[in-house]
Amino acid sequence: MWWQSAGALDRFVIDLVRGELERLRPGRPAPALTPASRFDPEDVGLDSLELLNVATALAEAVQLGRSGLGDSLLARRSVAEWSRICAQGLERFSDEMVFHTSGSTGPAKSCAHLLSDLGREIAVLASIVGAPGRILTAVPSHHIYGFLFTVLLPAHLGLPVTDVRAAGPWALGRLCVADDLVVGHPAFWALVCRANQSLPAITAVSSAGRLDAATEAELTRLGAARVLEIYGSGETAGMGWRQSPDPAFRLFPYWRRCGDGIESETRAVPVPDRLEWLDDRRFTVVGRLDGGVKVGGTIVHPERVRARLLEHPQVQDAAVRPAKFGDIWRLKAFIVPTAGHDPATLAEDMHRFVETSLTAPERPRSFTVGPALPHNAQGKPADWG
Repeated sequence: MWWQSAGALDRFVIDLVRGELERLRPGRPAPALTPASRFDPEDVGLDSLELLNVATALAEAVQLGRSGLGDSLLARRSVAEWSRICAQGLERFSDEMVFHTSGSTGPAKSCAHLLSDLGREIAVLASIVGAPGRILTAVPSHHIYGFLFTVLLPAHLGLPVTDVRAAGPWALGRLCVADDLVVGHPAFWALVCRANQSLPAITAVSSAGRLDAATEAELTRLGAARVLEIYGSGETAGMGWRQSPDPAFRLFPYWRRCGDGIESETRAVPVPDRLEWLDDRRFTVVGRLDGGVKVGGTIVHPERVRARLLEHPQVQDAAVRPAKFGDIWRLKAFIVPTAGHDPATLAEDMHRFVETSLTAPERPRSFTVGPALPHNAQGKPADWG
């Protein structure tokens, strides 16, 4: 039972609470939490509406309503008490879990998954990763990728989990040893490479966005024994996997190609990306179908960010595009000011505006101000420096 593994349930509850608070408090970092943390004003300080939202999200995730404990969380005020209630609920009902898509630029979508289906994926992943000595995690455990690799997989393999998020990517070289399996995302691995420190012979696992070839090659040069990438979504869980330097993903054995989507023996599901199929079992990912881009593992939609920028009273028009800042993909924006406003101060004003109106992945990291949006000689939208 995954919730009986040492520290797994506390970590899941803490990650979910912090994730909900980041969503509810744009521009404010989520507080550090421990099992002893309380939601009283003198500690974490959730107001009544925040408490209701966070409790509802946790109850939905572990399906407390199905266990008859759906109304128990609001009567308690600490992480440890919430973990105990979740454990009691999971002892009664644990057949299904609910995860969410990121919801960073629109309503998050609830995605229910049977634990038996996730267990099937874990059996495949265990055969792929072999016998690591430990699992180190740089990802939250309440999203489906983190739950699979840092909760279910270690429970299946009987391995300890070490959370390295607080240490930073530059400390990874001294924290891990040969045969560790390190679970990260593309932005994390890019920063590990930037630190340029030797790595022991680890297995580096990545998901929640495309891992570029340069990062893969650099991880190998630094000493990583294997680089694995998992492809999937909140709706499907894992669809396929690849090992560098092979660019093609392989479908997990229980999925098969079905038109533009995939299917198993029990269900057919669409996929969020344009795939190029090399044969019926192998594919590469071409791009998002919905125009979204991934920033630090979170899907953001530039057009929705643009709509929010247009709400600023000094913005007449705007364009938003992904751009690489150092080794990390973020968003950038071009702003056309309304008549009579000083363009010299608008960029600074926009940085302040997005701090309180957009989540961290959505916020453009640079603002260029000009009299008209850039277009090429054919009149089509063009990029800018």
